[in-house]
Amino acid sequence: MALYERLEENLDKCIRSLDIWKQLINENCDDEQEKRMEMEKLTNCVKSYCDIDKQIKSTENALRKLDEKMNDPDSKGSEDIDHLFQEYLQDDPTASTNNYKESPLWKKVIGGHSDVVEVRQKKSKIDDTQFEELGDSLLCSNVFAPPIDPISKTVIQHPYKNKRCKHVYEYGTISNYIKQMKNKAKCPYIGCNNNNLRLTDLVEDGNLQVQISQYLETQQEEDDDSEDED
Repeated sequence: MALYERLEENLDKCIRSLDIWKQLINENCDDEQEKRMEMEKLTNCVKSYCDIDKQIKSTENALRKLDEKMNDPDSKGSEDIDHLFQEYLQDDPTASTNNYKESPLWKKVIGGHSDVVEVRQKKSKIDDTQFEELGDSLLCSNVFAPPIDPISKTVIQHPYKNKRCKHVYEYGTISNYIKQMKNKAKCPYIGCNNNNLRLTDLVEDGNLQVQISQYLETQQEEDDDSEDED
């Protein structure tokens, strides 16, 4: 079995596992807060698999172009193969998009939208969340899931985006990692082909910072309310 066939087969197995996970959430999570937290975990996991799937497709496209180039009768035969491969990889349109909802994998598991969960009205302060009023409750159609730092495995609170591969990191963690690794630092996201991670490639993501801050504030208020109820 070819490498890409094995990768596709493994991704199919992952999709089936994610579908089972989603089904278990819907069938067993009666508490809305617990359900929302589990759906956030599922969403983050699906995003990770979408990134892997995207990298596989980008690599496959780059290798196909490289093969065509090397078999071109007009080719000089003295090209730098690694340089050509990296060039094709960077130019591939698949590598530059971060729209998870367009991913076939996302559509298979999430269905193009997050599961609808009932939330209290005070959560409406999260700007990117759309609400529809239904009686005394609200329906949340797009639940914001805070990004998880690939190194510390904790919620990112000071997001910095890589201008090259578009991945987001916790600034303190990634800056320490780059300093420790020096010229050998690579993007820590699984499947990412960015093998030259530099501090100069990082830019602060202000919009994401606002979303994360609002999310954490909302979570803190919920925790405070829970303590008051106890």
